[in-house]
Amino acid sequence: MGVKFVLPFLAAAYTFSACQSSSMTKGVAKLGIEASVAESKALAFFTALRHGDRQQLLALYPDYQLLDQCISSDTAMMQSISESNETVTITFRNVWQSDKNMRLEKNVRLFFHPDRSGQLVVFDSKGLTNFEKREEYVFGLKTGCINAASDTTDQQMMKALSKARLLLPEKAFAVYMELKQGIRVTDWNWETGDNGSAFGEGMVHNSTTYSLPDLKYKITYQNSKGDTVATDKGNVTYEALQPGDSPTFTFYTSYVGKPAKAAIELVFDDDMVFSFLAKKAWTGKEWDDYSGKLLGKQ
Repeated sequence: MGVKFVLPFLAAAYTFSACQSSSMTKGVAKLGIEASVAESKALAFFTALRHGDRQQLLALYPDYQLLDQCISSDTAMMQSISESNETVTITFRNVWQSDKNMRLEKNVRLFFHPDRSGQLVVFDSKGLTNFEKREEYVFGLKTGCINAASDTTDQQMMKALSKARLLLPEKAFAVYMELKQGIRVTDWNWETGDNGSAFGEGMVHNSTTYSLPDLKYKITYQNSKGDTVATDKGNVTYEALQPGDSPTFTFYTSYVGKPAKAAIELVFDDDMVFSFLAKKAWTGKEWDDYSGKLLGKQ
């Protein structure tokens, strides 16, 4: 299916009610030549978006390269056009299909302004990126990196998300240490079998306030020289590990040879840590505190 553009003010080419056509035509006439140029470039932008023509997208919208996780386009229906302080704003209703073949739609705004050479280009947009469900977005909102009232356009959001990415490693490490120190293997034992296997059991205690849905362990078997001869992973429990829980678990490794020793650790991967970062109750002043420390080091 090609890209379908509906232009409310071109009555000769498209069919609308007489009132709609008359009203929109007067509006564009008042806006002048820049609105017509912006209209043409907006159509070219959505055509490029439909066909994945990145070179054309960047020619029309140089800072498009700063965006990530951008939506695509199957059809785009023009909704409105306005001009204020040399900025032309055009709103489209964009329709596209997700990776799971779901039909999605949302409003997309393109903001046009003359560049240094006087050419009208898109300098910002709203609605081209999907960030609302990203954990770094939720984290950024809770920690003061993102101001929901002022960070409303795509470029503003990218700058705000960059602050969240700066703050995230420090806070992620703090959460990781909370998990590592507060959730421990309190007891475990192992032995080898006649066929070169290994088996045993252990107990884990959760002294944190976190509920872990899929906690895993990793066992490393080593020879007398300290070289790793085998590793094994498994689930501590298939149910959520709640605060205060102390479940026991068993394990079996099919072949380890003849190891001299073994070590066990709990696995707190990035996905787990980041999910807790988004869920954690923050004060909202974390970014101010962090940026203040950065300024103090300069």
